[in-house]
Amino acid sequence: MKRIFSLFLALLLLASCAVSTDPEEPAQNSDGQSDASAETAEPETDDYPPCPVPDVTFDGKEFRVLYRQSGYAYDVDDAFSEGLTGEVVNDAVYNRNLTVETKYGVKLAPLAEVSPAETAAQDFMSGSQGYDCMTDCMISTFPYALKGYFYDVNTLTCLNPSDPWWDPNISRDLSVAGHLYIIAGDIITRPKCDARFIYFSKGVMDEYGIAYPYDLVKEGTWTIDRMAEMVSTVSTDLDGDGKITADDRVGLLKESAPNFLTGCGVTFTEPDEEGLPAVSCINERTIAAMEAVHALFDIPNCTLSYDESAKGRDMSGYPHMWQYVRAVFFATNHFLFVQNGADEAPTFRDMEPGYGVIPNPKLDEEQQNYYHLVDEWSCAWFLPASPVDVEFTDQIFTAWAYHSRDVKEAYYEKTLKHKRLNAPVDAEMLDLIFTSLRYEISLICDLGVGQVINTAYSSGNLASTYAKNEKVINKKRQKMFADILGTGN
Repeated sequence: MKRIFSLFLALLLLASCAVSTDPEEPAQNSDGQSDASAETAEPETDDYPPCPVPDVTFDGKEFRVLYRQSGYAYDVDDAFSEGLTGEVVNDAVYNRNLTVETKYGVKLAPLAEVSPAETAAQDFMSGSQGYDCMTDCMISTFPYALKGYFYDVNTLTCLNPSDPWWDPNISRDLSVAGHLYIIAGDIITRPKCDARFIYFSKGVMDEYGIAYPYDLVKEGTWTIDRMAEMVSTVSTDLDGDGKITADDRVGLLKESAPNFLTGCGVTFTEPDEEGLPAVSCINERTIAAMEAVHALFDIPNCTLSYDESAKGRDMSGYPHMWQYVRAVFFATNHFLFVQNGADEAPTFRDMEPGYGVIPNPKLDEEQQNYYHLVDEWSCAWFLPASPVDVEFTDQIFTAWAYHSRDVKEAYYEKTLKHKRLNAPVDAEMLDLIFTSLRYEISLICDLGVGQVINTAYSSGNLASTYAKNEKVINKKRQKMFADILGTGN
């Protein structure tokens, strides 16, 4: 896929050099109409595999999609489109859906709910089924999967979790004793958007003479100590009041320690011999990572939390404190670093001279890979166990995912890389981030391991904190997974 993306980037860059256009405006054909109105083309012949769905037609049968629309965070906004508007992602979604409907003789029927997981549970208990697939927050929905409400996608014919339109990290991290009840991929952008990585202010780096850390990332030497060195150089009392606040110049806007711990290679759980999640974080590496994150967060006068940054300020006009602080202070070059997801990119769009993106830092140079934790509140897909036409669901859901290639490219390639990022190397960083995701089943299932990590991080004593909670964690683990080995839905 990287080869495809690189070619795509190169072609767009050549086109931008040849013709001066407004990047917000869709390209037009000779008739003056948006090219988005043209029928979506099939993927070109390359190393992309053929669609595994046979040539079938269903004579207008509805494929009912239950999805999250709560009016708040984590909503799914790119599954459906009411029509062509010239906006690149919207039109890719519209054309994708039209392709599936036309090719397979179906009607994609959106069913928006504030809490799809609750609706699905009610349907299951009543013996009815008003939908063919659903998406909601993983933490809200996955516990129902363990009760048998959803289908094991490993048993389907067309859907293969190893196909390139699915995220392979899902099957690696969220399989339970060989069963997989949850899937994510190109249909919606939500999971990748909810993985945390590092944004940096190019303006602050230029001001302090700090080299952009892209080369460190490529060399494998972008570590939490390197990040701390940079953070420790950025502290200036701009308003002269004798204290460091968000009105000044600060090295780091602090957010979530667990996301940094994941970046350091800490895994909360790993499968045991039965394939059930077992606690894997009670070790020296986790302690070393906690100490490193503490050292980063506690650099005097160089770091501030969101609470400290927002205290006593008028945040009217912003949905929450976090959005306020990022928009008012990071976007205006008051912080060097902030950690967040891809959905925050629009907030920083007008930064001058701009921002860059890089992976979370490693713990040390011996660590082989970079890692990025997907928020447990992010949305993924589930297929109802019964009653449902399994073959129909398998075929249309798989076809929907397969034909989402243009949607993914529209969002990641065009929107993120060409409109919101201003250097080709940022595109490389984004590819690295999106191919190094981790899903933590203990957080999604609320096994209590996350609470242990947070408490131990604050107290500084991992072993004793775990010892106090071990019985509760094991009880939750046994209760939650008691029936899973016998589940064959």
